[in-house]
Amino acid sequence: MDLIVVPSHFFIDHEQYLKLRDALPDYMKALFVTGYHLGMRLGELRKLRWEQIDLPSSQIRLLASQTKGKQSRTVPIYGDMNEWLNLQLRVRNEKWPNVQWVFNWLTKPIGAHLKGWKKTCEAVGLPGLHFHDL
Repeated sequence: MDLIVVPSHFFIDHEQYLKLRDALPDYMKALFVTGYHLGMRLGELRKLRWEQIDLPSSQIRLLASQTKGKQSRTVPIYGDMNEWLNLQLRVRNEKWPNVQWVFNWLTKPIGAHLKGWKKTCEAVGLPGLHFHDL
């Protein structure tokens, strides 16, 4: 058996992105797609509320209190993000219309520990991939 050396930080290509996206648990897919496209910190994504998402204008507005640098900023919605954020909104409207969090697990914001991330990464051949590597 060959020894596989995985760097502590690496990037994934588009084919790996698609493979991982499709293998992740449903509740984590839109979060992953957004993180992949924007390279945002998990902590910033976890705090996003629907009032900050402007789908018609394809923008996300981050508050200063949500960012590590304590500066507000606006980021674009592009690529697969539009499709996945719209799906996320449809699911929210059907199941939990009063939930304010964009990325949630049964109405609560997704926690700092992404249950199933490590196992899924290993299953698709990306052992050692951390969310912040996106």
